[in-house]
Amino acid sequence: MISNVFRHPFPTEKAEADLAVLQESGDGWIDSLEADSAGLGEAFDTSLLLAKGRCLLDPQGSFLPTWAAWVNSMQIASAMFASTTTAEDHVQCRIAHKDRTLQATEAPPSSSPRRLVLVRRSREGRNPHRLTGSAEAPTGPGVRRQPVLR
Repeated sequence: MISNVFRHPFPTEKAEADLAVLQESGDGWIDSLEADSAGLGEAFDTSLLLAKGRCLLDPQGSFLPTWAAWVNSMQIASAMFASTTTAEDHVQCRIAHKDRTLQATEAPPSSSPRRLVLVRRSREGRNPHRLTGSAEAPTGPGVRRQPVLR
């Protein structure tokens, strides 16, 4: 039996303007990462919020800005894991169409909501290398730059 579920319409009149402000904020966070990698968490949160906001206007994911928002979110997530698992002082990451050199950072706690979202995004992207890397990342504060054995 097929049933329809009717929902109230989402107010999208000002959504494009709001997303432009969010995009500008996210670009600012991304551009500041090379100077201070401590902003990776905020950059990820902003990019994830932007990606979800883009889906409000484009639920099918048919437009390039929606795809770009999700790709940026995934690249920042990957950079977070790379910066916590490197044995070096710096790591090369590609974020928002640009190769960036980021400083190594401490790992987020394994129970943090951000870390759980990162692992879920790796799984949903069906990327076994990223999923393995996210599972092997250090799991607590004070654990820094431990190399991942492959």
